[in-house]
Amino acid sequence: MADSFYPLDKISTRRGEWVIKVMVIRIWSGAFKGNKNDDQPLEMLVHDSKGTRIHCSIPKHVVRSFRAILSEGQMFTISSFLVNKNNLWMRNNSHEFRITLLQRSRVVHIMPPSFAFQPFCFRSISSILYAEKLDQNILFDVLAEVIGREDPIDMVTKQGNESKRLALLVEVSEKTTISSPCLEDWWT
Repeated sequence: MADSFYPLDKISTRRGEWVIKVMVIRIWSGAFKGNKNDDQPLEMLVHDSKGTRIHCSIPKHVVRSFRAILSEGQMFTISSFLVNKNNLWMRNNSHEFRITLLQRSRVVHIMPPSFAFQPFCFRSISSILYAEKLDQNILFDVLAEVIGREDPIDMVTKQGNESKRLALLVEVSEKTTISSPCLEDWWT
């Protein structure tokens, strides 16, 4: 495999063969219903050495090829995948594109990792409260103390799935500091 890898911020639909080196932040099942014994589609959030994040999907028909290989917090090279517009109803990052692994995709575990694991993308409470427009589908992290909560509210999603909404009351300590590549004007 080539020693040069493409940064995720350069990924687009214009090229066919990309080779990337990424850390897996999170893996989850893409299906909400069905038999737990069936292979369900998997979804992943990964980042590269710059901290750029992208959503990866593993369709049901190829899950068995990758389930045993992939692990959260580990580094992998991935090649021979499909790049599509990130137009899913729920986006977990702001990248314009997403990756879909195929039967011919190649995933290789890299040990030891060559860059740091960056699982968090912190936002300050003030950047959330005073944002002109807040995309409600982008995932981010906050560091605060939970000091209260509202009772859960039953909801039904647009797709008809039952869900719950839980509002938390949080307090930010002015003495707490943290650094992160995704950090945005922490407590300005």
